[in-house]
Amino acid sequence: MHKIPDWSSPTDERNPQNWSLAVKVYHAWIIFGFSFLALFNANLFINGYEEIQLEFNVGYEASLVPYVTFIAVRKHKLLLIAHSYTNPLTQGIVFGTLLAGPLSEAFGRRFAYLCVVPLSGLFIIGVAVATNYATLVICRFFAGLFTGPAISVAGGLIADVFKVQDRLLVITLIVVGPFLGPSMA
Repeated sequence: MHKIPDWSSPTDERNPQNWSLAVKVYHAWIIFGFSFLALFNANLFINGYEEIQLEFNVGYEASLVPYVTFIAVRKHKLLLIAHSYTNPLTQGIVFGTLLAGPLSEAFGRRFAYLCVVPLSGLFIIGVAVATNYATLVICRFFAGLFTGPAISVAGGLIADVFKVQDRLLVITLIVVGPFLGPSMA
């Protein structure tokens, strides 16, 4: 179990709230970047459905499965219910987020950024070099699973680094990332 830090004085250099403004902005920028890229990646994928059809020799419906995973069978026909929150990457983000909160409290926030995010990058590379359709879908899920923690611990990191009176502006700017990602994709 990770020991809870005990600051020896209000000016303790180890206290993140006493860091310089440049270091605080650097950490806020990392949070913004991860949240932007995660949702940009989740929504950009839909633009390549025709390439998926050609590369993996699958039909239109199957080419959308890595983006849309709610499939209903009605009278022997596949019906796709299109919604970006149902793609494998976003489902992975949801499950990763559920695990991240308790893990970040137990092992610290650095765990989410230094251990989990590189794993997400490896699975994104796995999507890029996938040689079959199943690998593509599975790698999308695990890319999201390992992206979720970086997004979900953002609030805790902001609370750790910024003083109460400074948090409103920072949180407002950080929240723009998840909205900008899909709109730019």
